[in-house]
Amino acid sequence: MVICKRRQPVYLSISISDPDGGHINMLELKHGNEPADDVFAFFATNGLFKKKWDFHGMVKQICAKPSVDCKREKAVKYFDNNFSMGNKELGRLVIWEDEEVVDVLYNIRMHHNMTAHDQRMSFNDICKRPEIPCNRFKAIVYRKTQITKLDYEKFGNETCRRQSKGEVGQINDW
Repeated sequence: MVICKRRQPVYLSISISDPDGGHINMLELKHGNEPADDVFAFFATNGLFKKKWDFHGMVKQICAKPSVDCKREKAVKYFDNNFSMGNKELGRLVIWEDEEVVDVLYNIRMHHNMTAHDQRMSFNDICKRPEIPCNRFKAIVYRKTQITKLDYEKFGNETCRRQSKGEVGQINDW
């Protein structure tokens, strides 16, 4: 009996340790994947984003290796060639490292006049994967930067709640 743990061959495997020398895990670059995407999944799976590790620094180090061919340094957080939401086939979906899953799904929901339930089901399906970090459960539907005293007088706490100086104002969905 054969047990397979992956569907792609690994062309580079590197042991990654923390600053104290403790073994974190093996970073594996898979044939056919963009190295930035494999490093992103490694960071998410091993909690390195939460530990404030330098993702882009690691990508640059990996891409500097002669055996590694990098076409981009920006990672894809999630990719689906045949994405569907709410019984509607939507085609290709790409969510980049700097995008929140919930914001992308909210925009799809609004564009295609879908329900919050459809959005939640897709969100749960995507975010249950350990290699896909989902930092928020509510979409930002409005964002205002450079909030002033006049904004507070006009909008009150809806614009300025729970924010310190210099933070972005937001109103959440759900």
